[in-house]
Amino acid sequence: MNFACGTPCIWAPLAKSSITAVTNLPFVNGAPIKQLAQNVQILDKNGQLVGTLNTPYADVTLDGTKVSTNTPEASLTIDAGSHDIYTNFISDLNMETTYELGLRGTADSILKLGPFGDVEIKGIPLDVKTSLAGLQGLSNIKFLAYVDNQVTMDPPRINSRTSVNIYNPSQLTLNIGDLKLEAGRDYDPQNWVGNAVVKNLRLVPGDNNVVTVLSVDSGNNPAAQQFLADLNVMDVLLKMWASSTATSNPALNTGLSTLRSSVLLPTFLMSITPPAFSDIWNIKVLPTTVNDGLVEVTTVFNNPFLVDMSVEGVATQDEGSFTEYPSRAELYVGGTTYQNLLFPDDFGYTLKSTESKTVTFKMKLRRNIITPENAAQAVTAWINDAADGSLEMEIYWYPRIRLAGQDTFTFPLWAYSPSVFYPDHKLILKTGSDFPLIKDWFNKEFGLNGTPVAPVPLPSPVVPVPSPSPSAVPSPSPSPSPSPSPSPPPSPSPVTPSPSPVVSPPAVAPAA
Repeated sequence: MNFACGTPCIWAPLAKSSITAVTNLPFVNGAPIKQLAQNVQILDKNGQLVGTLNTPYADVTLDGTKVSTNTPEASLTIDAGSHDIYTNFISDLNMETTYELGLRGTADSILKLGPFGDVEIKGIPLDVKTSLAGLQGLSNIKFLAYVDNQVTMDPPRINSRTSVNIYNPSQLTLNIGDLKLEAGRDYDPQNWVGNAVVKNLRLVPGDNNVVTVLSVDSGNNPAAQQFLADLNVMDVLLKMWASSTATSNPALNTGLSTLRSSVLLPTFLMSITPPAFSDIWNIKVLPTTVNDGLVEVTTVFNNPFLVDMSVEGVATQDEGSFTEYPSRAELYVGGTTYQNLLFPDDFGYTLKSTESKTVTFKMKLRRNIITPENAAQAVTAWINDAADGSLEMEIYWYPRIRLAGQDTFTFPLWAYSPSVFYPDHKLILKTGSDFPLIKDWFNKEFGLNGTPVAPVPLPSPVVPVPSPSPSAVPSPSPSPSPSPSPSPPPSPSPVTPSPSPVVSPPAVAPAA
């Protein structure tokens, strides 16, 4: 059902369904039904009229005496005298484990009768009852991962984006649109702390991984201040309920007035999530690298947010407060790091909520951080160190990421040093016999007198990029406490390890 199609949807939501029925028509090999249409009344559990649904002809699938069809989308029309019945119907579907509804009316069919052609039969009586699994109050909501924090002053709010799983136990797919729930330590409005908002919510049966914004009142609200203080030191059970403004559909809001749900928020909003990338990367120096400085890199990327995401380039300094340096990979040789591989500005990929993907992309050799005086020495050191088929590597990466249903980007700092994903070891860059060819590009760039390098065999083969690392790391540990300033949160110290793949503001004690 679609409740988010504007004013017409208030008393005429759009509905479509999958139906399987057993026929009793007198045909030896089953009913030769080609198409079906419906003209039915929907009845509630008490036999009262909820609304009427008229669907056009749709093709059917036959299996003996069983007939299955997917009805096209049509309006479920609610007459004025049925408004209260309809909102109670929504409320019951929302709260109950199973719900029995009735279908009464007629069906039209087109029969395929061989040499006699297609024959239309109209007005076949229909009067059945069927059971649907209900939503059970959407009581099974689980916290997945922290995304980011934003602070506003008008109104004074701390807005924490997180991903959660909403389990839908019903057989219903519901297009709700933007959903705003009231939030507090209990269901008493006196203990209200803010709102939980999900944009463009479309619930399907089973698991729904979505982004929610927990907007906490950071002004003169004692309940909110206590909530923020507690979340700094312990897990907190957040209660949520629907108000008269929960959605853009007032009829749906009336039906959702009984909604009561909750989610357990971990301390500091910290949880265990997959690392954003593998600790094994491969590099290939191409025959064209000498001219354009582009090398080919391959690794496995994972989804640390556990909600559908897409990387859409690299953040600029205007977008993120941590992008004072370009996104880069640094090769680590003999205790020295060299900033010599740049992520392309348009680098991107997409991942489903739990997906991992092997990605091959181009990175640019960087010239301006190496002077002509030390270029030859540095490149020779890289080649010598890679003689065993690998180098140690660090990255500082500032991706521009869009999460499903979100209108704005998030800009996590996916830095390796200090590591947020692999705290006990550096990344490994696997090299092949082509790696010494990078010397030709540096010789050309710096005008050095060097003999062009030919590929040489290495003593050990290149190890393929493995499947995604099964290890998991803590998600960001933001402080949900109020901030005294609306300015963006400060960048963390580059030498202080962070437990999180994204940058979060420091913990601040709540206002008195």
